[in-house]
Amino acid sequence: MKKLLAIVSAAVISLLAVGCSLSRVSAKDTLDKTLTAIIALDQEVFTDELGNSQLSSEGLSAADAARLELTKAVFSNSGYVINDATENDDSAALNVTVTAPDFTSLMNTFSADYSDKIVSGEIDISSVSKESFTLAMYETVINAVKEKNCDFISTDITINITYAEGEWSIDNVGELTNAFLNF
Repeated sequence: MKKLLAIVSAAVISLLAVGCSLSRVSAKDTLDKTLTAIIALDQEVFTDELGNSQLSSEGLSAADAARLELTKAVFSNSGYVINDATENDDSAALNVTVTAPDFTSLMNTFSADYSDKIVSGEIDISSVSKESFTLAMYETVINAVKEKNCDFISTDITINITYAEGEWSIDNVGELTNAFLNF
């Protein structure tokens, strides 16, 4: 009886091992889940190794809090499409189109509007500080993004992903971030 139980247990364990290897999440599904979580501002994605939220403005200067709000507005108002995925055993290349607010257009609009306000006397140039200018810029851009009152730009990017120790990790996070922020 013990021998039969050992054989059945070994078979179940073998089937589980085969099932696990067959059910490995694809690179495409992993990237899709990651990008969806980023756009949704998923708290788990934006928590550092020490458990601190990177979405909290607690303790930040006014300019840094505004920068954080801008980042949140950009991610939550952006989109993506995974166009193609080429996956090998331990690596994958995925072609992704990221659609995000066009910062060049936003900054040009803000600069023109701010200049007009200075010329018209609505803003006294002598009272403009670096901080007040920065906060005005963030406020204007954040509102335009949240209200989708801006141009959007689509950027094609190849995301490289490596499979190691049972999970996929994005190799070129910086390029992905730049696609969202179109730098």
